Amino acid sequence: RENTKAFLEYTGVINPYKNLIELSEECELCVREKDGIRYMIVLNYAHEPKEITLKKEMIDIDTDKKVKGNIALKAYETKVYQYSII
Repeated sequence: RENTKAFLEYTGVINPYKNLIELSEECELCVREKDGIRYMIVLNYAHEPKEITLKKEMIDIDTDKKVKGNIALKAYETKVYQYSII
């Protein structure tokens, strides 16, 4: 199991978005694209706030503001971020 996990981490399969976002295990990440625009949907399943880190500037769909860095998600909160890969 350890060898398989190490291989999957090395190839980037376990965390393919690690250069864009860091999140705890209680959070889920969904990535979608529509009309050439990419979105990251972050869901906090924990009953307490969790911190995520956006490593690249993105647009918070709720506020239409650019955000980057550490962000606190409330318990059971969902956030949507628009980003580009360039």
